[in-house]
Amino acid sequence: MKKYYPFAIVLAVLCCIVVVLEFLSLRNTNGVLSYPLDDAFIHMAVAKNVAFHHIWGLSNVEWVSSSSSVLFTILLSTAFYIFGLSPWWPLILSATGAVLLLLEMQRELNKHTHLSTSRKTVAMMATMLVAPLPFMTILGMEHSLQMALTLIFVHRCATRLENNQLALGDWIAPALWGALMISCRYENAYTAFVVCCILALRKSWKSAFVLGIISISPVIIFGAVMVIKGGYFLPNSLILKGKMQLIRLLNDTVSFLEITSVISGVFVITGIVVAERFRRKQFDRTFYVLTISFFSIILHCCSAAAGYLYRYEAYLLVLSFFHLSIIFMEWWSPEKLKDRANWLYILTFSIFLCNLLPRAANSLPHAVRCSKNIYDQQYQMALFLKQYYNHKTIAANDVGAISYLGDITTLDLWGLGNNQVTRAKLHKEYTPAYVHQLIDSSQAKVAVIYEEWYLPEVYKNWHKIASWEVSNNYICAYATVCFYATVEESAETMYKNLKQFEAQLPKDVKVQYFYNQQDKAPLAQR
Repeated sequence: MKKYYPFAIVLAVLCCIVVVLEFLSLRNTNGVLSYPLDDAFIHMAVAKNVAFHHIWGLSNVEWVSSSSSVLFTILLSTAFYIFGLSPWWPLILSATGAVLLLLEMQRELNKHTHLSTSRKTVAMMATMLVAPLPFMTILGMEHSLQMALTLIFVHRCATRLENNQLALGDWIAPALWGALMISCRYENAYTAFVVCCILALRKSWKSAFVLGIISISPVIIFGAVMVIKGGYFLPNSLILKGKMQLIRLLNDTVSFLEITSVISGVFVITGIVVAERFRRKQFDRTFYVLTISFFSIILHCCSAAAGYLYRYEAYLLVLSFFHLSIIFMEWWSPEKLKDRANWLYILTFSIFLCNLLPRAANSLPHAVRCSKNIYDQQYQMALFLKQYYNHKTIAANDVGAISYLGDITTLDLWGLGNNQVTRAKLHKEYTPAYVHQLIDSSQAKVAVIYEEWYLPEVYKNWHKIASWEVSNNYICAYATVCFYATVEESAETMYKNLKQFEAQLPKDVKVQYFYNQQDKAPLAQR
């Protein structure tokens, strides 16, 4: 059918880009499927434990909420349970989310615009590239699904707001979509909150209340379960990182446009369009969509990150950019260039959006480079620990791949996968002495850490055995990861294990040893 031509064309382009990127990545990783972030392996580790041990955590000994995506982990664990463990499932689910996003964009264009097929294709293609959807697909995480569910939820809300469908019954379906959306990423609670505020301003209190309660119900239910199991109501990641942006803003260390980061231009243009339509009292679907997006950006950027590897702000970028593209396509004609004022408008808006083009272009090589970085560092760490320390307790700070590939008990020294560490940080008890006590009580004889993340007092009494340094690093927190024996009796064995494993490392990983086998002491301490 002709009305689905744009979907077919954009999907074909997306598939071609993803296939090429995966081919290049696999060529760099000896045919091993690696993802651009260790976070994808965190999902896989938790899903593995949910599927086979019925425990929601990085290790099968403790319930810990390590990510803010309940839905993606449930889908992944279901796939693992039915079909078995496979590193391909995150990519399959991510690709499914990308297809759902394109279908929703096509539905919106067909049902609510009168654009030609070619203009629909341009709007969808531009949004797909700007997202950037190829990278989001390769990422193997929940973000493509988040973008799709955000558009579905906002579009259905905007339709009802435009048509003055404010009765309680009209908002049950959007509320259910809202529940799926928020369970996919907790940040989307801001989007649902903005819609609730609009309903309240229009004095539809019951609809606002029901929409809010149903939408937020996955957070309440999952949080209650986690508390009962000894964890926290909110994911550890949100607890540890959620206040950072707001503190920076309140302390006058950054401006608001700085924290909006790469979407600052889209934010400004969206605000201009919303203000102009409000001035003209043009309260159509586009007004409501962009209003929801505008205030969602404000709330998101006050408490969550933007600009880190394209992903956190992607759902807001797609929502705004897609509808700004529709506005442009409905306005544009060659005759517009005859008016010099229109040149000024185009130039001004181009300046605000010019960063999106290099951002999209850079995402393609970054997908390949990041996958190689993760393979060279986190994946090799996982292989080493699985081979020599399976079923042992390991202290680490990058915990995704090592928890998924091996059957180890992970002592996450950063706190994402460990409630004790999170609790200590919240109560300001996280000191070198506390870390030593935790290491001793957990009997973790091996630690794999970034030294830069800790005070020297944490590891000065440990035995530094070796370090691995990846080349051309982009995504790893640091290029060099260090291996420590936390007790003397495990130092020599660890040294022998690392020497033996060295032959399996990729050739561009630089290895340095600090342990002298004859003197049985770290070289740095002699």
